[in-house]
Amino acid sequence: MQSAPKDANIVVLRKEGDHVVIDNDVKSVQNWRLDQILSSDLFGGLPVRSNNIDAMLKRRNELIVKSALTKEEQLELDQLNHEANNLPYAEHEVDIEAKEIIRKAAAYFKL
Repeated sequence: MQSAPKDANIVVLRKEGDHVVIDNDVKSVQNWRLDQILSSDLFGGLPVRSNNIDAMLKRRNELIVKSALTKEEQLELDQLNHEANNLPYAEHEVDIEAKEIIRKAAAYFKL
């Protein structure tokens, strides 16, 4: 894990069938964030957010990348931004817009 000291005694416990295997070779998850480990196949692909939060962030992203918003959509986006800003792991609106610009540019240059 990224924040673990190099001399830390870290093991990965993974389920195989009906028993747990202790894996002392943590190179498989070295430099991973904790949320990446928890949502990986090691833990059965557990979701890191609730369905409600995922749906809210998905809707927010849809609105952010729209070229024009109605007044109602802008009010909805303002509310969703407020909610997302109170989450410890939500992307900033500017980051989402930047990614969308990069996606559009990549699609344009593939022509």
